[in-house]
Amino acid sequence: MKTRQHRGTFSLLFSSKPVPSVRGLVLGLTLFVIASGCAYGPASTKKHVIAKWKANAAKVGSASPSIDATAPINLAEAIRLAKQQNRALLDLRARIPMTRAGVELATQWNDPELRITDVALNDLFDGEPTLEIALRFPIERPGALSAQRAVKMLDHQDLIARIHAFEHRLSVAISKTFHTLALIQLDRDEVEREIAVRSSHLELVKRRLEAGVGVEMDLALATLPHARALDERNALKNKEREQRALLARLLAVPEVGQLNLPELPLTPPEGPSGSEQSVIEQALRSRSELDRATFRLEQAKAKTFAAKQRRWPWPDFAQLSYEVRHPLQPLRYGIAVALKVPLFEWMGSRVTLHEAEIALRKTEQESIVRSVERQVSDALAKLQRLRERLHTLQTTLIPATAASSEAVQRALEAGTLDPLRATVVEGRRIRAKRRYLSVLQDYFDALHELRDAMGPRAHTLSNTRGSKP
Repeated sequence: MKTRQHRGTFSLLFSSKPVPSVRGLVLGLTLFVIASGCAYGPASTKKHVIAKWKANAAKVGSASPSIDATAPINLAEAIRLAKQQNRALLDLRARIPMTRAGVELATQWNDPELRITDVALNDLFDGEPTLEIALRFPIERPGALSAQRAVKMLDHQDLIARIHAFEHRLSVAISKTFHTLALIQLDRDEVEREIAVRSSHLELVKRRLEAGVGVEMDLALATLPHARALDERNALKNKEREQRALLARLLAVPEVGQLNLPELPLTPPEGPSGSEQSVIEQALRSRSELDRATFRLEQAKAKTFAAKQRRWPWPDFAQLSYEVRHPLQPLRYGIAVALKVPLFEWMGSRVTLHEAEIALRKTEQESIVRSVERQVSDALAKLQRLRERLHTLQTTLIPATAASSEAVQRALEAGTLDPLRATVVEGRRIRAKRRYLSVLQDYFDALHELRDAMGPRAHTLSNTRGSKP
């Protein structure tokens, strides 16, 4: 028999306190769900990005606040500055909190569910609704969380390896730019000497032509080398501008000021010591690409483990429920367990997919090993060829031109040599010196290529001291 006194509140059999009616409970939960569904709209647009760029561009002066345009900056300071300001490197570092959060999220259990079911609308308006309230707890498979954590941890380690590799390549690029600028300066000094010699030679020819001693052909032959030297000076200036612009991009500054360039030896520095096999082994231990390939292989193994675990029956969730209807009774609690039967997992190809990924990652790993081996071998061979060429120039061309210059100087002092011929010999000596500097530039480029191939934890350019030939 129904009684109207139970519409507002009713008492539990095990409690004398009044509680809200079922209808009030359902309506309250409905209002809570509706109120929690707040709307979201995009806050960032392209217009906002452009406006921010304009504001930043207006604040930027002729020099970055992170670099003193008046004080010379050396190689170590440039590398430190680039690691602080390079945009691509900053973008990579900005992902570190995401990967760390991914590791923490991978070990987080799924939240339980509060379920309200079996609500009939007609009973709700009649005043005596019935419903079932249940609390459902997901049950994780054994090893599932550890496999997920391993995958996310390897993502984090892969990001750290990418950052180390980028920092290494950035350091190599800056070092190469500094050495190139230093060699350009040496070459410009020789070009200025050559211009002075060519100008002196041209002036002597003009004087003789005015005196009626020479011919027009002598003037033409003297003008051509002089014009070529002037053009090479302009070419070196353009090359220096390009290298300084490249350095500014690497340092993430508008432009670079004074540079404290390294004092390069004319005798090339030695490459890495040890046999080729030991150098390749050192590169394999140092290269971040091989670390990343190993991380991807371990990720594939973790995914395969998790896929194999899904093939075994395991409880999906456990549930504690209570049926709410008048009159309330304490024995209406229920327990439910869902067992997932992996019928299609056995017939599916999830494990096959991840096992194929393991095979792929192993192939990638072997390919990287072969690539590192080839890069190091090619760099060592190129370095050896250039070193032999430099040795040949040091023992043949450079001494020969130096001896001829000394002979010319003695002849000039004795008054037995035509000054016109003396300028020709001096021009040849400068051309020989510039040829040597060109090969030395190729040698330092090859040395940086080897350093890049060796990886971030190897040192192949630590000793650049030497003696002049």
